[in-house]
Amino acid sequence: MILQRIIEQKQKEISALKGRTFEKRAFPLRRLSSHLQGKHNIIAEIKKASPSAGILRHDLDIPSLVRAYEPYASAISVVTDGSFFAGNLGMIADVKKTTSLPVLRKDFILDEAQINESYAAGADAVLLIARLLSREQMKQLMQRTHERGMECIVEVHTPEDVERALTCGALMIGINNRDLDTFAVDLETTARLKKIIPADVIVVSESGFQTIDEIIAADTHAVLIGTHLLQSNDVASTLQAMRRTKVKICGITSRADALSAVAAGADFLGFNFYPKSPRFIAPEHAKEIIAALPNTVGCVGIFVHGSEESVLRIATISGIDMIQYYGALPNLTLPLPVIVSYGVDHALPNIDDAEAFGYLFDTHDPDLHGGTGRRFDHHLLHGFKKDFRKKLFVAGGLTAENGGDVICMLDPFCVDICSGVEKSPGIKDEAKMKACVAAAKKASDDCQKVKA
Repeated sequence: MILQRIIEQKQKEISALKGRTFEKRAFPLRRLSSHLQGKHNIIAEIKKASPSAGILRHDLDIPSLVRAYEPYASAISVVTDGSFFAGNLGMIADVKKTTSLPVLRKDFILDEAQINESYAAGADAVLLIARLLSREQMKQLMQRTHERGMECIVEVHTPEDVERALTCGALMIGINNRDLDTFAVDLETTARLKKIIPADVIVVSESGFQTIDEIIAADTHAVLIGTHLLQSNDVASTLQAMRRTKVKICGITSRADALSAVAAGADFLGFNFYPKSPRFIAPEHAKEIIAALPNTVGCVGIFVHGSEESVLRIATISGIDMIQYYGALPNLTLPLPVIVSYGVDHALPNIDDAEAFGYLFDTHDPDLHGGTGRRFDHHLLHGFKKDFRKKLFVAGGLTAENGGDVICMLDPFCVDICSGVEKSPGIKDEAKMKACVAAAKKASDDCQKVKA
């Protein structure tokens, strides 16, 4: 059996690792769980080969793959096993040098020495396969992972695996639709096992996805896609077709509005910590609202020219998942995704080389920094986007009536809507939120069908 051969080989590798001193980690930690809040996020995988499919890409150009993944993936998985998947540990550094996205190391991890090795190599999270580990082993590996500041996804395939993962305290569970004994894939595995996983656990569905309809039907926080992307002749276009534009409702000031936005299907909620904004919210108030929300929505904090110290303090108090920043970006040490914001007048501003999760373009206003209700010429972004291999967030007077046109023109990662769903500044209109989110998702789906 192939799995037994893999384990035997892995034990030999572990013996060689024992007692080894690893080099100091060269890359900052990124929090994978913060990148997976919401639904239908994509973890795009990099691997050279697999036992079931053989060589996937003879020309495994990692920087090129990362650039193809960057505009729409929320994280990157790297398969490092050498004997059966033609990988190596150095692939993690190759990815980390090219992106700020978190990196998940996928391997057959059986020993704490592999956790130490993963940390030194630059991994932000590791995969632990439940069927290979006893409860005691799983607890020990999870503890060592967390001591290193990393996170782990516990992979399951049976109800027994799920039970063991949960009793060990798993916060992220990966449901492998592939049977490791037969290598057969059944997407219904996710539907069956998801029913017995608590709602506060992040669920990642792994293996077998080829269409956006399959991803939406799985209805998990994220899916992991590898073989389908790596066998494509046009990786960027294939990934682009497997997701829909996300919707951020910005300027949340009350729990009722936040819950209504979630019910409407918003992917992100924005909390404005800029004191001069008419939608300002105190960090302590934001914390109360965020604590009442499910993990099927990501919470974004908006900051304007704040110091690193103040941003980190407010982020910690409020419990936000992402940082949206106006101004020269400080060297933030918090491992959260960062969205850099730019105001647009009659031309696009100069874009700096800040390492960020996403880049937001909004109508320029020196006082408000968003929520103006005014549009800029979104056509300015059309030609720019072709060469801009980053996540594009688009704002600026968007409503249910005009947002679809922007989505079809730019196919951004996310549209950001504020005044277009309000009764007055900071007071949301439930009907407008429902209409806006529905219109955005319909436009994204319709435009993908046209491209196909």
